[in-house]
Amino acid sequence: MNTLVTNQLGSGFTSQGHGTRRKVMKGKRKLSPNSTQAWTSLSSNSQDSHTLSDNCHAGLVSIAQAVHDANVQYKSMVGDYLRWRNKLRNRSGPNPNLNRFHQDDLQTIEGAINAHLALDKSLVPQLLANLDDGSCISIWKRAAENMVYLKSLQKHQTPAQLEKSTKRAIELKNCRTTMTTSFNLVERELRDSGHGSTCEAILAKIAMLLEYEEAYPVLPEPTLTVPEPHQESPYTFHTSTLISINGMGLVISLIFMAMAWSKSTGTPGSPNDPDFWVQMRDTTLSLLGLLTAIYVTRQGLSADPIAWNYALMFTLAGIACAILAVVLYPLVPTMWSSFASFSANAMQILVTLQLALIAKAPKQKQL
Repeated sequence: MNTLVTNQLGSGFTSQGHGTRRKVMKGKRKLSPNSTQAWTSLSSNSQDSHTLSDNCHAGLVSIAQAVHDANVQYKSMVGDYLRWRNKLRNRSGPNPNLNRFHQDDLQTIEGAINAHLALDKSLVPQLLANLDDGSCISIWKRAAENMVYLKSLQKHQTPAQLEKSTKRAIELKNCRTTMTTSFNLVERELRDSGHGSTCEAILAKIAMLLEYEEAYPVLPEPTLTVPEPHQESPYTFHTSTLISINGMGLVISLIFMAMAWSKSTGTPGSPNDPDFWVQMRDTTLSLLGLLTAIYVTRQGLSADPIAWNYALMFTLAGIACAILAVVLYPLVPTMWSSFASFSANAMQILVTLQLALIAKAPKQKQL
């Protein structure tokens, strides 16, 4: 039986001939491993490009960019940590507690950053492979733990350190928001296409970003709303009423001033007069009020040079009138001294009124 089978097989190959046999062998050599891999890769690319929509592709690009931006921030953290550790080692020798990050971590993040820069974002398989990479997850987790540690150190609470940490936290929060928003749009399509592992890798990265937010929470940026038409003007009913009251008060004061002038004797005063020292008292209080008002006004007008110039002009005029009231008292009729004192008080009212208007304006901007 074995002989029969052998003869049949042998006759089959003999009937083909040696030439044909070599031709068959050449056909087999064409199916090399490289040819098989190329066919498989092409089939995979074709399948991914046809099964994932353009919106899903755009979402993957957005997520990959957010991961890259986060890696840039984490690279900065690791670099700062290594420099800080090296300084401490140079001063006090090795410290076994300072081992949260190593040089290998920096190289790992740099490799991920370089891989993203070399990424062809038009090819879905490359995007998926890039997002599947979880080599930096442990570094992200240790960065959150390191931030908790740094917050407990008083020397890391300087304004410069706080500003730097806040900027990083805001950048990472923006990365997490972008990843979460884009992932919510593409998750179902990715899972339906059999890319569940990619979804889990993305969720792991989002979880690490959330851990960092918990370690260093930042307040959301205030949102600006469009004011309604009746709120556009900073001059509300209360402000106009304030201006009217002050204007009427000045007019009434002028009437009293005119009546006093009509009854004055027209003779100059003397330093021995009691009214001279009363005038000195009024001048001192006027100067104190003007200087206090201009100091407070300066705080609110630092970004508005025009308003500051007007306030400064009123203040200087009031100071000049207050001093002039004392100088004129023994030289000219006393009513001129009284008029100068009145003018100083009027300037002080104008400065205070302007301060009230400035304090009112920011409330309208926040509406």
